[in-house]
Amino acid sequence: MDLGERLKEEALAYAKLKSFQARVDKTKQRILKALAEAPGTWALSFSGGKDSTVLLYICLDAGWRGPVLHFYYPETPPENLEFVRATTQALELDLHVVRVSGAWDVYAACGRFFTDPETLEEKRLTNKMLRDYKKRVDTHVGSQGWVGQFMGMRMQESFKREVMLKRKGFLYQTQDRSTWTCCPLFDWVIRDVWAYIYSRNIPFLSHYKDLPEERSELVWLACPLAWSIGQLSKVKKTQPEYYAELVRRWPELKNLT
Repeated sequence: MDLGERLKEEALAYAKLKSFQARVDKTKQRILKALAEAPGTWALSFSGGKDSTVLLYICLDAGWRGPVLHFYYPETPPENLEFVRATTQALELDLHVVRVSGAWDVYAACGRFFTDPETLEEKRLTNKMLRDYKKRVDTHVGSQGWVGQFMGMRMQESFKREVMLKRKGFLYQTQDRSTWTCCPLFDWVIRDVWAYIYSRNIPFLSHYKDLPEERSELVWLACPLAWSIGQLSKVKKTQPEYYAELVRRWPELKNLT
C-alpha cells in the first residue's frame, strides 16, 4: 500500500468517528456566527491548497455562497491557479484573482536569489513587498464592499499562527482593517483536513499525492529553515518539470538540493 492509499484508508476510518463529525458541526457554527455577526457579503480566500479547499466546501455546506478571492504571486505554481479556476467554475462561484507582489518581484529588483534578506536594500524591498501585498488586498476588498473574509489558517501550521489565533480567536477585526476575518478551521489538525476531503470525495491538487502534509507552494523569503530541511529536493523528486523551470529562472537554487 502506497502513501496515498494508506492516507485515504486512515482518513476514511477517522471520518466515521463521532468526534470528527462534532468538529465539523462546530466549524459550521463558527461560519454561521461570522455571517450573523457581520451581515453582508463574505469572500473566501482560496489558494487551492488543502486547507482552503476544505474551507471552501465546508462553507458551502454551511450555506455560504459568496465570492472567492485568489491572491496570485508570480511564483504561484500554475497548477494552483488552474485548480482554483476549475473548482470555482464547477461550483458556479464568482472568482476574483488579485495579482500581488511576491518573492520573485523582490529577486528581480535585487538581481539575485536569497533565502533571507541581508542588505538594507534587500530588507527594504522585502518590507515593501509585504506592504504592497496588504495594500492591494485591502484595496480590492474595500472596492467590492465585502464585510469579511473566510481564511483557512490553522494553528498547527506554525508557531506564529498558533500564537496569533490563540490571541485573536477564530473571528476578529484588526485596527488597520475595517473588515472581519474568520478562520473556522483554526483548531483543525492535518488528520481532520484529509478526513473531510476523502469522506466527501473532494478534488485536490495532485501535489498532495506525494506530499500530503506539505504546503502546495514553496516558502520563499525569510524562511531559510524551509530550504535547509530540503523543501526543494522534494519538488525535484515529485515535480521535475517545475524544478527545472525554477533552476532555469534562479540557478542558485541548485545549491539547495
